[in-house]
Amino acid sequence: MLETARAQDAGGLRRLLFLYKGQTMVGFYSGPQELEPEQVAEDIRRLQAAVRAGARATLSAGVSSPCTELGMLPQAYEQANCCARQNVFSGRESIYLFSQLKKDRPATIAYFDTGRIEKALLGQDYEAIRAELDRVFGTFGAPMREYLYADRLCLSLLFHISLWGCGTGCL
Repeated sequence: MLETARAQDAGGLRRLLFLYKGQTMVGFYSGPQELEPEQVAEDIRRLQAAVRAGARATLSAGVSSPCTELGMLPQAYEQANCCARQNVFSGRESIYLFSQLKKDRPATIAYFDTGRIEKALLGQDYEAIRAELDRVFGTFGAPMREYLYADRLCLSLLFHISLWGCGTGCL
């Protein structure tokens, strides 16, 4: 997959692709001016098509917010990783932008209302937190698309709570 992806023309973008821990393909993008996440997503669509045809594999991807300083790399990696894992909700070959993850809430999928949880945390209203947990986990009467769904849902909640705790204002 990596060789197939690397062989593709990046258009006007510069891209560096490598494997992380032998199983996750990571890409860094740059360009002559500030990149928009959608420009990166368009290149990823081309990579997905090439990998599907050449390596007979599928790629799901996550795109972080633009990273303008070296110190932002760890946060950008976590954003992209969290977004890439949204394929459990949206299927193979999904591309999630971090900006989408903050606003998209498909009606057929249970999501935590992170605003409600933030208010409950600020007010130390543990009953409201329990009610939100019960509301979401109460939807699991229907079959799940993948058994990791609950784990990823919990990780998503913890990710948003950690962002709130760090004061990033991303909720």
